[in-house]
Amino acid sequence: MMKPIYPGVFRSRSLFANQFILRSGEQSLVIDVGLPGFGQHLLGTIQKTGADPHTLAAILITHADGDHFGALAEIRAVNPAPVYASPQEAEAIQKGVSSRALKPRGFEKFLYSAVSPLYRPSAGVVDHLLEPGQILPFWDGLQVLDTRGHTPQHVSFFAIEHGVLFSGDSIQIARKKLLPSSGGNTWDEELAKQSFEMQLALHPAVICGGHGIWVR
Repeated sequence: MMKPIYPGVFRSRSLFANQFILRSGEQSLVIDVGLPGFGQHLLGTIQKTGADPHTLAAILITHADGDHFGALAEIRAVNPAPVYASPQEAEAIQKGVSSRALKPRGFEKFLYSAVSPLYRPSAGVVDHLLEPGQILPFWDGLQVLDTRGHTPQHVSFFAIEHGVLFSGDSIQIARKKLLPSSGGNTWDEELAKQSFEMQLALHPAVICGGHGIWVR
């Protein structure tokens, strides 16, 4: 049995991106599914938590980047769990593309060209569109937060009862330092900063980010 990072929360990884598995009783769900080609790895990690990887209650996607929805088609091929995403991100997911163009600068141009083959996902199906403020009936209630900036309709999920924030890429976590999304993969840096500040104002006890974990 895997050890949780917080009671009921487990982490899976596809190279440098995090996916999170939430368990409550017999119910389990995942937030983001990782890079293309890592679907079986995520299903195996779900099984290690003690959950049945074929009976997920939901798949929640924070945004349409290949390291967050890339394995969606692989997961849905063996698991009919309903998929949730915001409208603009869902449109991109269903085309198998990102929801915004990258704007690399300097060294980023070399870095992005080197890793871009890893980010080429297949199109995925989205069953439900998310709206800011919506409370999802999972894990004692997950509030949908409008955290646009990194992408046009990026969303985060806040478990109010637990104080756990699932922030996708709207918060950069470098060791114990928290920063807003910035750089060539950020659609609007000013909006990203506003989303960052709004989330910190919630005073989360734990932040489960797309590329790091922070504990108060």
